[in-house]
This record gives sequence, C-alpha cells and structure tokens, in this order.
Amino acid sequence: MSASPRPRFNFIAVVLFAIAFVISFLLLVVVKALYPQVTLFHYLNTDFYILAGTTFFSGFLTRKYFFHPRRTAKRIVNNRIYVTSILNLMILLTIKLVVLPDFYGPFFLAWFVVLVTSLDVFFVYLYYALIRSRNVGSDALEDIEERRKEAQRNYEPVSQTKSEIVKKFIGKRVFNWINRHVDIESNKTAIYSTFTSLNIELLPRYSADVIINLRKVNDIRYFNLFFEYVNEKLPQNGAFIGLAETIECRNSAILKKWFFPFNYISLFWDFFANRILPKIKLTHELYFSYTKGEDRAISKAEVLGRLYSHGFELVDSTVINNRFLFYVRKVKNPIYDNNPTYGPFVALRRIGKNKKITQIYKLRTMYPYSEYIQKYVYDLQGTSNGDKAENDFRITGWGHFFRKFWLDELPMFINLIKGDVKIVGVRPLSKTKFDTYPVELQDKRTRTKPGLIPPFYADMPKTQDELFESENRYLDAYFQSPLKTDLDYFFKAFYNIVIKKARSK
Repeated sequence: MSASPRPRFNFIAVVLFAIAFVISFLLLVVVKALYPQVTLFHYLNTDFYILAGTTFFSGFLTRKYFFHPRRTAKRIVNNRIYVTSILNLMILLTIKLVVLPDFYGPFFLAWFVVLVTSLDVFFVYLYYALIRSRNVGSDALEDIEERRKEAQRNYEPVSQTKSEIVKKFIGKRVFNWINRHVDIESNKTAIYSTFTSLNIELLPRYSADVIINLRKVNDIRYFNLFFEYVNEKLPQNGAFIGLAETIECRNSAILKKWFFPFNYISLFWDFFANRILPKIKLTHELYFSYTKGEDRAISKAEVLGRLYSHGFELVDSTVINNRFLFYVRKVKNPIYDNNPTYGPFVALRRIGKNKKITQIYKLRTMYPYSEYIQKYVYDLQGTSNGDKAENDFRITGWGHFFRKFWLDELPMFINLIKGDVKIVGVRPLSKTKFDTYPVELQDKRTRTKPGLIPPFYADMPKTQDELFESENRYLDAYFQSPLKTDLDYFFKAFYNIVIKKARSK
C-alpha cells in the first residue's frame, strides 16, 4: 500500500476559515446593533484583534490549517475543527475572566465560537465537494495521469504469492501472526479487505475453510450482518480472522497524537461523539447518517461479544501496531438477538422464582454485548469469591464507579414495585452463572424471589464454596422464618456496607 498523503499547510483552508470568522463576527454584531447605542465601531477595537489573533492561533496550534485534499472531510472535522473550537473558547473565556474583564461578554464569545465552528464545518464540506467535482476537469486528468505514472514506476510482476501480497498490505508482524494460525496460500483460504458484507455474501457456501478480513471491523456499518454471512459461509470449525481498533487502542493513539491538554480535549470529544451519540435513540440515526458507520469506537468486549453471539469462539488474540487481532472458530449458528444490552438502561434476563426468566433493570456498567462472553471471562479470569470475575475487562470506567456505590442497582426498584424481587434475597443470576451452581442450590434459589440485597453482604464469603454455603444458610433460615431472616440479614448487610465499607466490584 502506498503511504497516506502527509498533511500540509492549505492556504485555501485559511481563506475559508477567515471568511467563516468574519461572517460569524458580523452576524453577532448585527444582532447586537439592534439594541440602541450599539454600532459596529463598538466592536472594531483592540478586543477584535485579540479575538482574531486567538482564533487563528488556536487553529495553528491544533493544525487545523494543515490537511490534504484527498483525506476525508469527516476526519478533519472530528480531529481538528472541534478540538480547535473547544481550545479557542477556553482561551477566550480565560482572557475574559483573568486578563481583560471588559473583553466581550461570555455569551457573545460562546455564540461566536458556535457560529465559527458551524461555518468551518460547512466550508470544509463545501471545499471537499468542489475538489471532488473536479473529476471532469483537466486538473483531475493530470492527477490521474500522475498516479498512472507512479503506478508504472512502482510496477511489479503479478507473479507474487498470496503471502507476499498480504505481507506487503498488512506488514510483517501481523502477517507472521496470521500465518502461524492458518495456511494463507491454501485454496481454501479467502482473503478480503472489505467493509461491506456483499463480498462475503457472494462467496459460495463452504468453499473456504478460512476467511480473513484485513479491514478493521470499526469501518463495517452492519457488522452483525457481516458476521452472520461469515458464519453462514464457513463449515463447522471453520476459522475467521479479523482485526479491530479497540477503545483501549484508540485512546492510546489519541493521547499520543496530541500534547497535553489537547490530547484530553480530543479524547473527551471522541468519547462524546463516537461512544455516547451512537447509543442514544435520538442521535443514533443522525450519527450513522453522518459517519456511514465508519471509524466507530468499539471495545474489546463488544467485538468478542458480537462474535460469540454470532456463533464463534475465540482461539487466540493479540495486539499488534495498535490493532486488536482475533482468531475465532465457528462452533454454532448465530443467536439473532434483537435486544442486546446496548443503551444506558438495560433489561437483563435473569432466572427468578420458579425458574421464570425475569427482566432485571439496571444502569449499564458493561460494554455492549458483554453478556455473551460471560463464560469466557469466568474461564479466563476466574473468581476469588464466586461472585464476580476478577479484573473483568467488560466493565466500563464509569461502571466501576456505579458498582462501587450501587448506583447501577437503582432501576431495580422498578422490579421491586412490580413484585419481581424483594428487599433481601439471593442475587438474580444469568443462566450462564446459574448453571455453575450445585443442582440442589439451584432448586432452593428458584423457590423464592431474588432480592435487592443479597446475603453475600451479610456473610462476605471469600471463596465460591463459602458463597454457596452462605446462600444455603440464608435459604434454609428463610424457609423456616421469612420475616425474621430477612430483617436479620438486612441489618447485617447494612452494618458491613455502612460501617465496614463493603463495596461491589
């Protein structure tokens, strides 16, 4: 692959952003001029030059004026314009609050930044539209001719093996990792670099034992459908190898790309734009109509969860060149779950009284699709007390905070009102976790409702066997004297939580 064009200073961009600056300033002045005794001359003073200087200084600091016409407008908008706007507003408000109290008002500055940002975005898209419209012009023909000559200079005979082509495309380290697991030269190995499921759909069924996709799954708009087609085309135990830019890799790249504090400003924007907006119903469609599903933020847990939900099982994984590589095998057909835990509020399927499947409401503390890899995480990480997995990578940063203070449990009061649970009782379990319990204890657990406060916080067991003993003890006592037992366990749990500071993981 040829190297991506390096960003360079773009004079046309400077002119367009300057026009956006002037239009935004004049619009606000026109609005202010509607008030008596306010004219343009009230704003064209030293403050204006400070405003202009700060705005353009912010642009140079974040390299807003340095980009290449062949790069996508979306990346320029996400990585440059919004970061510049946040930085500009911070500097302007600092000047207002610390240096020049008589500087423009805070509302004037805030609206100015909003207008400039909006117009910058508009002009960037307009600029790219004009660049693409030059396809019919002589400049485009010259560009095509130049690329043709470059291709001729770099021409190599087509007698290269599949391995040589793949190695050149993805690099030696990634190639070596893939080649350790599968035979790339085999006629039964299908290799793609695609973000559309059409190529997979056209593959004859069972014609390949291995499917490799070298395009990161972050760029696949409907990758549930993509995984379904991969599953359909592979025989039982067929292999699928792919890669992704996980949130961990993404955050690391952003923090290295910028220097402090702009790296954290960019990190915050990426979190808001690519992790919050796609998961809110009101902004979900707007986000995907804008991004076309490309370059979305995905956690390792979500990648594996989606793969497991579509009938795959992880064989091996690694991180190379800031990319998460996975090697999975087909073990069953897809689940086709239309209601995965995706939004901020989730309804978890838990086993309740009489083994009835009950929806338990919670604030989501894990990455989407985490429920499908629960067994994998328990087998991989293990558990010291039989209650929660150790170092569970499925839990989000805010999830640890929510769990520590039981904020994620608050929606369970809806279940309490509905009569699905009681105040004190055994913890409602998923089927995967429920199946790890002894059969006798399973039977006892389903003879009563689960509870908001489990006996775990009264006895504080240290091992899985102690956890089973704790629940057995509680249930035996409860069947003898329900009210007395629940009151006794409630006050024991209250003491451990409030006095001894027992916390959830």
